[in-house]
Amino acid sequence: MGLFRYLLAAAVVWTHAHNPSYPGLLNAGVAVTSFFMISGFYMGLILETKYGSHIRVFYLSRFLRIYPLYYLTLAFALAMLVVASLWQGNWADRLAFYARAWETGHGFLVSLLVLVQMILVGIDLPCLFSYTETGPRLLPLGGSFEGILLERMLVLPQAWTIGFEVLFYLCVPWIRRWRTKTLLLVAVFSFALKMVFRILSPEGESSKWEYQFFPPQCVFFLLGFLAYRHREWISGKMPPARLLAGLLVLLGMFFAWPQLPAAGTDLVWWGLVFFALPGLFQATRSSPADSFLGSLSYPLYLIHVPIRWFLLGPGGSYGAALSPLLLLLVSTLASVGLALVFENRLESWRARSVQRLLSLQRPAT
Repeated sequence: MGLFRYLLAAAVVWTHAHNPSYPGLLNAGVAVTSFFMISGFYMGLILETKYGSHIRVFYLSRFLRIYPLYYLTLAFALAMLVVASLWQGNWADRLAFYARAWETGHGFLVSLLVLVQMILVGIDLPCLFSYTETGPRLLPLGGSFEGILLERMLVLPQAWTIGFEVLFYLCVPWIRRWRTKTLLLVAVFSFALKMVFRILSPEGESSKWEYQFFPPQCVFFLLGFLAYRHREWISGKMPPARLLAGLLVLLGMFFAWPQLPAAGTDLVWWGLVFFALPGLFQATRSSPADSFLGSLSYPLYLIHVPIRWFLLGPGGSYGAALSPLLLLLVSTLASVGLALVFENRLESWRARSVQRLLSLQRPAT
């Protein structure tokens, strides 16, 4: 599924170029939810085939997979902001918000923001608040809000999705014990909540309650997990010819998304991804090239925001348009460098360490 993961990350990068003069790709929000489905599928796989009941080893493995590269990218982004501040003689972008909040007596808020960016748990919560000089305010379900979005203070604003991943990792050893009926019940409740938020806030920043609040989004992790649990049943429904046809439809939707009807298109996409996951995994699991492309998706997702700042320069404004081709190209090259120099070496060490720990454990019961 490496190529698919890379394309999903590329769709997010393309969207974050904020340039409507270029043809659009798959909606970034739909791409993110597809990542959640893939994560649910993979967690079902590795817990069944590798970790069993060795939960502490599983947690250590997930920590080493997520946090080192995140901390490296966070440090790089902070360094860029500091250099930009020195260059222009005043606090740049997000640092200016921190300075203003500190000066207005909101030091505790600043501390909380620093904390959630270090531990990632709770990093989605700033996305649900605005900030004024009187302090943070919860975003309404509909209508306008005062001040700025509090997420503008996050150094890597896209990291809220990684926070969702961490929450799922913390829960999934217990989720795997649930019966399918329980999983379906929770998934239906989560999706119903998502639809309620969509009806109450169909557009604008208030739609963050549908998109950046964990309960309405956990349905996608559960769908991916169910796709793995019932992979044999799904494979029976998706013979090679039907799988190929489904993948071609997904590819066409990926490139034609802005021209597709707004209502219900995301439902079709999620359904196709659900039925394609087992077959796509089987078809690509032995491909080194596909595996390498997949290894680029996480660094690409992280590094493209600092790369965007670099391409815009110190005077670049928030939301300024940039060539999506240039942003994707430079970010991909940076991701290749990160993968070869840092991520792949770390992954090899992580795999050896986890295997050694598993061999020292007693057989799982």
